[in-house]
This record gives sequence, structure tokens and C-alpha cells, in this order.
Amino acid sequence: MQNNDSDDLLLKQANYVASLGEAFAMDKDYESARTLLSSVLVDIKKREQPKNVVDKWTCLDAVVMLDLAQVERQQGNVEKSQQWAETGLQETKKWKRVGACDNCQAHLLSHLAHLSESQDNVKEALGYYSLAIKHFQDTGTGNMEQMDTASRQLKQRLLESTK
Repeated sequence: MQNNDSDDLLLKQANYVASLGEAFAMDKDYESARTLLSSVLVDIKKREQPKNVVDKWTCLDAVVMLDLAQVERQQGNVEKSQQWAETGLQETKKWKRVGACDNCQAHLLSHLAHLSESQDNVKEALGYYSLAIKHFQDTGTGNMEQMDTASRQLKQRLLESTK
């Protein structure tokens, strides 16, 4: 088997394991989801990413980190969820104008905004919503309408609470 074929096989395996982890999370089997997602992240990190080369692996680690952030949020582990999301966000920022990274970044910003809002950290939430909207304007990824609506509702709630 050629090296490229081997790499494609490893990528497929990583995607299958990540998908299975997501399926466990949807079934609320968070421990199994966490185990699978963490293991695939370790495998992704072991692989040498060629410097400044965009390939099918690019930002897969950030996508798995988003999955882990969502699992932790569902478990009520807000701090761990935020850590995974912030780490994933840093990974996506390494790659400009790469569709998978732009899309993942939009979801991570949304996730961080919702997390901040759930913790009543209104200023931080508004900051993330603002970043998500700007990201959408720059890249066309994410759900602009949803972020704009959430931001407006949060601003209205803030305004009403100061009356």
C-alpha cells in the first residue's frame, strides 16, 4: 500500500471514530463519546501535519475539539467545555480561508457565546456573538441570522435589566 493510500485509510478511520463518538453523544452516552473523541484526537495529533500544507486532515483536530466541548457542556462541565472550544478556536485560526477551518471556527464562536450566556457573562457572550457575526461577514460561514438574533436578544435583556 502506498503512503498516500495509508494516509487516506487513517483519515477514514479517524472520521469514522469521530462520527461514532458523535453518535454516542447524541445517545447521551457521554463517557463513550468522550473516550472515542479523545482517542481520535490523540491519533490526529500523532500524525505529522506538513507545515503550511492544507490537506484533508486540516482542522480535523479542531472539529473533534468542538465535539468534546459539546460533550462537556452536556455534562455540565462548563470550564472543560470552554477549554476545548478555546483550544479548537486557536487551531482554526492557524488556517486562513480554509473552508473546514472557517466553518469550525463559526461553530466554536457560537458555542463560546452560548456558554458565556449560560453563565450570565453577558459582555463576554456579546463579544463572541460579535466575533461570530464578523467571521460570517468575512468568510460566509456560520449562521449569521441566528447569531444576530441571539446578540440582539441578549442586548435587549441587558437593557431591560438596567432599568
